[in-house]
Order: sequence, then structure tokens, then C-alpha cells
Amino acid sequence: MEFLSYLSNSVSTVLRSICRLGTGTIHSIDIDGRTAKVKSIIPHPIERTRQVSLPLYLLIALLLNALALPSQSQPPMLEIEMGSKTDLGLPIYWSSQEGILLHQDGGLRFLKTNELDTYRISKIPFEPIASMSLKGKLQEEFGKGYEVQTSGPYLFVVPAGSTSSWAERFQMLSASFTRFLSTRGLAIHPPEFPLVTVVFRSVAEFQRQGRQDEAAIGPSTLGYYSIVSNRMYLFDRPVPPEAWFSTNTTILHEATHQLAFNSGVHQRLSQTPLWVVEGLASLFEAEAYFDPKMANRKSKINLARQQSWSQLSKNSERTAQLISTIVQDDRLFESSPDEAYAIAWAMTYYLSEREGSKYSAYLRQLANLKPNLNYSKPQRLADFRNAFRSDMALLARSIDRSFAE
Repeated sequence: MEFLSYLSNSVSTVLRSICRLGTGTIHSIDIDGRTAKVKSIIPHPIERTRQVSLPLYLLIALLLNALALPSQSQPPMLEIEMGSKTDLGLPIYWSSQEGILLHQDGGLRFLKTNELDTYRISKIPFEPIASMSLKGKLQEEFGKGYEVQTSGPYLFVVPAGSTSSWAERFQMLSASFTRFLSTRGLAIHPPEFPLVTVVFRSVAEFQRQGRQDEAAIGPSTLGYYSIVSNRMYLFDRPVPPEAWFSTNTTILHEATHQLAFNSGVHQRLSQTPLWVVEGLASLFEAEAYFDPKMANRKSKINLARQQSWSQLSKNSERTAQLISTIVQDDRLFESSPDEAYAIAWAMTYYLSEREGSKYSAYLRQLANLKPNLNYSKPQRLADFRNAFRSDMALLARSIDRSFAE
């Protein structure tokens, strides 16, 4: 399984985080029954003694080691109990304070490990849930007012009796996404988890879900992809067929995120630069990337993003500085989102169209970043320059020339 193979690359890193408390290094361990007394040396003038549950750490180590063993492709899951709630999943990150469980539907659960009551290694091996099994669970979760429809790798939770065309549209997007990457030399794998899209009956239900997910959605938000639940959420609304694409670019953007994070292009647990994530999704806001019948140069242009870029690029020195900034960190998406998205789209459009093999190699490199790695500014900049051999001012001029041709 591709996702588990990706996780196994970081087993030694995760094991080190288990054997370390905070940032300290283990100095001595005295085992006393169920409890281990660990004296750690930390970068602080005071040496402290902490109490940790050694059996749990050993359990996690066993589970993570199973990921690294070629002979065991399906490691056992961990069953945990917190209060009256029980959960089951694969621990993919663990420390003395926090952990992450991967559920069989691809969802993630973030835990306070020091609040666990009981735990045990389950006899159930971890494997992605079958589409039909998840279909039944989703029907139970959403009730009689909804029905669950299947289409390829997708599961759609839609209002009962709905004649929605989302299945056809998303299948078209999936085919176009695969074609776009394969023609640039990037092989992707089929989604390992069923791709769930929930189409709510009303805006109110949609916004209630957004608040529950703590998603940054506003009154005009039409849909979003949750990196935690691995689900797409949107709401039903009548749209004339001739206006479908123009009114649903946001949905296609978010659906592209779901595809990219489930086909090995991006990894949910690594620090993929945000310009890469948003730039790729912004490409598929243009009709030619969604519908191959529209494949001409003009229809490949995301007009809204290009207009923003054109205004920005009038100051060439500042544009080069902003490209350098966005390559190194993601703060521009918070301080100036319009500029950030315009730059991300323009860079992705140019690099994928004019330097496709280099762009694909760069995506492969980012997809192999270790989970929870601190991807520093200098390293991000060095990786970008190594991939494309271009300074930022030259790149900005090249993007401008490509639009003028």
C-alpha cells in the first residue's frame, strides 16, 4: 500500500520521537511494574524526572516496526479508550503528549496521548476499508434523509432522491487529473481509501459541518476538502447546465485537493509548500484542465488569477521578491491571499506547461518528504533552485513572456 510505504520511510524518525520525551534524550530508565521512570536531559538548566507509561510506548514501537517489515504489509491496529469512547486505528505519529491515529477510511484523529485510559494491540490488521463497507457506515451516519451512491473511487452522500451530476463531473475531473500528470511523466496510484463527498441539502447544514471541522469558510464558500476527515463537503443548489463550470470552479479546486492528497502527489502529514498545493488546484479551475475537449491554450488560462498576476507583475522587482517569499514559507497566503494564489497559479501554470519533467520531478521529491519534518526556509529554497535552476527575477520574466505569446 502506497500510503503505508510512505509512512514506513519515517519509522526510525517516529521511533526516535517515542523514545525521546519532548526534546530531551533518555538518560536512564528504571522499570517498576507498569511504570517507567525516565530521567531526561533537556536543553534547560533544570533536569527533570517524568513518569511515562512504558507498555504503551512499547506497543507503539511494535506497531511502527511492523510498518518497516516487508513481510508484514498489514500491521495490527491499536485500540484505545478515552473516557467512554473507544477508537481503533494505526498510530502514525506519537510523542509523550500527542499522537495521530489513521482510521481505515483515511481519516485522521489527533490525540492527547497523556489522556489515554487503556490501550491494547488489536488482532485486526490495518487495511483501507472497502467501498461497500464504508457505504453502509455512511448511510448509518447520515440517516434516511440521504442516500449513498458509488461511482468509481467515489462515494457520494446526497439528499435522498437527488439527481445530482456530481458523480459524472468528478469522474471527468479524475480522468483529466491523471492524464495531466501522466503526460508530464508523473505516475500516480489509485486512491487507497474511498473518496467521500458529502452533498448537504442546505447551506445551513454545510456551514454547521464547517464549524464542526473548524474550517475557515465564509458565507460565500461553496465547498471544502478536509485534510483531517479526507472528505469533500458541499451543498446542493440548482445550476443551469450551461453555467455549471463557471459556478463550480471552487468545487473543482477542492476536489483536486482530494485527488492530489489521495494519489501520492501530496502527502497529508508532510509540509508540502502551500504554493504547490494551491497552484495545482488552481490549474483545474480553468476549463481545459477539466474537460479535454476544451484543450486549447486560451481555455487553459485561469482568467481571474491571470488578471491578478498582470497587476502584480507591473512591479518586476517586487514580484521576484514575492516569488522568493512564497517558495520559502506560506505566510503570504495569510497576509495577502489574492497575491499568493495568483503567484501560485502563475508559477504552476508556467512550470507544468514549459518545464513539465522538472515540475514532475519536484512533485516527486516533495511527496517523499518525511511526515512531520520541519521543512525549513533554506531547504525549501534550495530544493526549488535545484529543481528549476532559475532565479526568481528570471522566472517572473519567463512567466510574463509565456502569457504574451
